[in-house]
Parts: sequence; C-alpha cells; structure tokens
Amino acid sequence: MPDLLSTDPAVAGGLATAIVAARGRIRRGRDFVEARDADSREAEHLRVPLGSAILAGTFLRWYEQDQDSDQVAEYGEYVLPPNKVLSWEYELPTE
Repeated sequence: MPDLLSTDPAVAGGLATAIVAARGRIRRGRDFVEARDADSREAEHLRVPLGSAILAGTFLRWYEQDQDSDQVAEYGEYVLPPNKVLSWEYELPTE
C-alpha cells in the first residue's frame, strides 16, 4: 500500500478507504485535541510567534482484526494556528 506513505493531500484523504480495502472495517477511533502554546518547532512550521495559541490534535483508528481483537490502522497528528476552523463530517451507522 504505497499510498499510505503519500504526502499528497488528495491521497491522504482517502487513507481510511485504503485501510478498509486492505485490512477490513475500521471499528473505532479516538481523538485527542488540546489548545496550548506553540513550542519552537510548531511556531517555526506554522510561522507564528513562539508561545502563540494553537490547536493540537492526535488521532487513532483501529480496524477489526478478528472478533476479539483490534489493531491500530491509522495514527495522525496535526496543529493549527489561531483563527482556523477544524471540522469533521461523518455519517453514523444505522445498524
């Protein structure tokens, strides 16, 4: 699955679909979101002053390996500078 290493946003946005095709259904996920001050690395990459308010997040997705166990399918991190909107669109299963 070479697409998993792609940095192209158009490809990266379809990772969940690629993971499901290769490994099976993504069963669950967990997101961690934190508002905090930017450290030196984040400030440099975001081009904001050191200590600026940022929104940092980490996420995990697990796929169903078998009936009794899950495996991590996706891990990601992101940081946003001030005055940016973060939004998720999703559908809930009806089962």
